[in-house]
Amino acid sequence: MKRIIHQILLLWILVPLFSLAQNSNNFTREAVLADLDYLYDALRQTHIAPFAYVSAQELEAAYQQTRTAITQDSLNVLEATKLLQPFAAQLKNGHTEVVFPIPQYIEYASQGGKLFPLEAIFHQGDYKVTANWSEDKRIQPGTKLLSINGEPIQDVFEKLYRQLAGERPYYIQTKAEFFTLPRLYWQVYGPQESFQVGVELSGSVQELELSAVAALDDFEYIRTDAVNAEMNLEFTANAAVLNPGSFKDDLNLYKAFIDSSFVEIKKRNLPNLIIDLRGNGGGDDSFADYLTSYIADKPFKWCSEFKLRSSRQLKDALAANRDTTSAYQNAIFSKANGEVFSYDFPKYEPKPASRRYQGEVYVLVNRHSYSQAAVTAAQLKDYGWATIVGEETAEYPSLYASVFNFSLPNTGIPVVVSKGEIVRVSGDRSARGVLPDIEIANNPFDSEDQQLKKLLQILKQPLD
Repeated sequence: MKRIIHQILLLWILVPLFSLAQNSNNFTREAVLADLDYLYDALRQTHIAPFAYVSAQELEAAYQQTRTAITQDSLNVLEATKLLQPFAAQLKNGHTEVVFPIPQYIEYASQGGKLFPLEAIFHQGDYKVTANWSEDKRIQPGTKLLSINGEPIQDVFEKLYRQLAGERPYYIQTKAEFFTLPRLYWQVYGPQESFQVGVELSGSVQELELSAVAALDDFEYIRTDAVNAEMNLEFTANAAVLNPGSFKDDLNLYKAFIDSSFVEIKKRNLPNLIIDLRGNGGGDDSFADYLTSYIADKPFKWCSEFKLRSSRQLKDALAANRDTTSAYQNAIFSKANGEVFSYDFPKYEPKPASRRYQGEVYVLVNRHSYSQAAVTAAQLKDYGWATIVGEETAEYPSLYASVFNFSLPNTGIPVVVSKGEIVRVSGDRSARGVLPDIEIANNPFDSEDQQLKKLLQILKQPLD
């Protein structure tokens, strides 16, 4: 069960621990409406820039529409979450959302719950299967998925996308890929025992009946999520390949791994270092900066500008869950509620030249290089310390993030909100992900790591 919690939380690393508490109560319509009011106020009062992507009038209209949609006299947590998620998603900020109902999903899965058996993504204009967990093996990766229970697949995904927050369609589609079609379909459509599925096989449309699969034994226990960064170091004839893992959890353990990795890398004296930030959910700058210190040749920063918005809710959250004595926390407490201010992080010192890697550095990224992973890739690119390889990240490297958490007072539903604005080292605020210097597309229907394979092939060639 810990593995399931880890997988679902891996992308949204700052989801509060209290969100894992079970809550099986039903709530009155009035209680849910009161939580909607609280959420509406909190988004406007705590988000660093609540109207960056939506107007005040549009948000008010979405609020009124959500109030009208809450019609039941009694709602459980799943029902309330389903109604409140699209409202929070109106801010179109990937780091601000009503959180996926993790405890309810875990409870459902652990009690023998079943899921839709196909995973699928939007790829080159169509929805295509990436994994088939059913017993009908005629459906192969790359098969076009056309409908579920008679509903066009475009309409199905449109409903799923409403639950997800993101700045642009590419980000929302990528986030849906992470959460997966089976999990999202369960949340939006509810449990089902079987499905009528329209697919294209051998050039013709076919309707197949697929049985639901066990959420644990036939799904969670036998698959790997798109965000799956783990500490690892490997060597080829002319390159070290370092996956630093996600930038979170135990900082001392992380530093020990990075230290030992660069000792081994220096021993090998290889001309190329590949840092793999694909499938990386991000985390904290203190982790990323420690990695960068082994590459940097001068003092550096992880961003060019960092702004925060102080608020009563943020102060309450910090007082309850964090050390309030640091300079960073003191800066927040010293500001009036609602005040936006700049916070200047000191420059980080590089490692001594004798310990640094001084060969060619390549950073692998993909659409699932999120948050601090995208920021770090941009940092290494902007300082000229690395060549970026792979595909554009779905996440912007200049973004609204640095989240904090709170629970809605009646339902206990967890919410995360961006309290900060991060601007990449170059100062570029463009609404683009981290763009690769060497673009290598990945085939989502092939389990082979084609991006790394192609990069290694490139490195075998003489450098110009």
